[in-house]
Parts: sequence; C-alpha cells; structure tokens
Amino acid sequence: MKKLAFLIPLIFGFGIQAQHIPLGEIAPNVHHTGKAWLNFLKISQDSTEKQVVLATFAPKSQLNWHSHNQGQQLIVLSGSGHYQEEGGPIRVMKPGDVIDCAPNVPHWHAATAVSSVSYLTIYSPTPTQWIRPLTSEEYDRSLLRTLFDEFARLADQKNVAAQMNLFTSDARVESFRDGMKNSSYQGRTEISSAFSTFLNRFDQVTHQNTVHRVEIEGDNASGFGRCIVTLVNSETSQTLLVEYRDQYKRIDNQWLIQQRISNFVTKFSDQF
Repeated sequence: MKKLAFLIPLIFGFGIQAQHIPLGEIAPNVHHTGKAWLNFLKISQDSTEKQVVLATFAPKSQLNWHSHNQGQQLIVLSGSGHYQEEGGPIRVMKPGDVIDCAPNVPHWHAATAVSSVSYLTIYSPTPTQWIRPLTSEEYDRSLLRTLFDEFARLADQKNVAAQMNLFTSDARVESFRDGMKNSSYQGRTEISSAFSTFLNRFDQVTHQNTVHRVEIEGDNASGFGRCIVTLVNSETSQTLLVEYRDQYKRIDNQWLIQQRISNFVTKFSDQF
C-alpha cells in the first residue's frame, strides 16, 4: 500500500470529495455479498485507456476473488476496508491509501465488519476475471482483523466501555513489560477499571497496528499481533512496541477476545 502523488490531480480533476459524490446504482449480488453501490465516473471502451468507478461497500460486504489482466488501482476516500492478494496478509484500507494491484494477481477488497468503505477503482475496461467467493475461513480472518483493529481504534478514543464489548464476560488480560509480568485481570469489570486507569494517565494515545496472524479451529482461534503505541501527556512522550498473543472465541456469530497477553517492549528496532 502506498500513496502516489501523481494520482492526486486525477482525483481533483473529477472534483471528488467522498461526501458529495452520489453513490450511484446498487450493484446486483453477482460477484459480491452484502450491499455495494457503483458510480461510473469515467467509462471507456478503449482497452488502452482507464475507466474510473466510485465503489461503496456497506459494512460486512465483500467482493469475490478476482483479477484484472491490466492491473488495477484503488484510491480509498472514506471509511475502512480490507484488501488481500493471493498468498499475502489481509491489509487495512484507510482514507488516502493508494493500492496498486499488478496484472493477473488474484485479490479481493471489501468493507470491514464495522465500517463502510468508499474508494475509486481505476482499471482497463477489459473483462474482470472472477474467480470464486471468499471461503468461510477467509471471511473469519477478515472479521478477526476487524476485531484487532477495533480494539486499537477504541483505545485511541479512550472508549473503554465499547472496548469491553470486544471481550468475553470471563476474559483474562495479562500484561508484561519487557518480558516481566506486571498485571493480570479477570472479567470485564476488572479489565475495564484497569484500562480506564491506564488510558486516563495520558492526554493522547495512538495505536498503529502492523502484523496480525491467526489460526482458526471451529469457534476458537489464536492470534499474534504487533502494534506501535505512542503515549503522550504533559510530562512525557513514549513509543512502545506491543506484542499481543490472543485467544478468540466465537459466541452468537461474533468473534470476541477470550484471553490477551500483552508484552510492552520499550526498546525495539524499526525493523521487527
């Protein structure tokens, strides 16, 4: 994922501001699940030219695996989504991201479980090669990535009450600092009190999630994730690497955190 400066004039050439562009027509459920709208801003019949489409996906809506024989570019305008190429990790799409997909590379892109997403898609009018729908396991991986990112987003907002909805009622959270255990909490009440006490020590909290890997077995899953956390108050500013080892459980079709072991690393390399 990268930002390409030369594409910015193209965006403004269409006068594009996500909140002011009509959604377009709702797309029939042929190659996606959920609700999606398409607005064809530039249509081309010439395979040497590109066409530009505004695509908007409602939460939990996902496009099938597909490829383009001349590649594709996505410019994310609003919301958040997921993107994955065959054999690669699920990547988060956020406003301002420009994604280049090489020719004939199978991939999918969609909204997250909790947010819609709007993006410009730029591609040749040659037919899209539709491959297959996402499997249930692939979709679960997307839901678990959403859970991982939602925890971080709510932490930045210091919205501990909403964070507790991401945990099972009997969840356990243990915290380490440079490998040394410093706390352990059981149940939402204890966890909520500990999170509030910690977050309220800082004026600003910023989480930047990086790696997230999961193994799924039925209604249970294990995960490993990394996050760069910046904590700022009037006295200090510190940046830490946090490594999470999680156990997840699916209850009533919703993935929740059943156990989280967090290791805060005070000294770390940019290459980790």
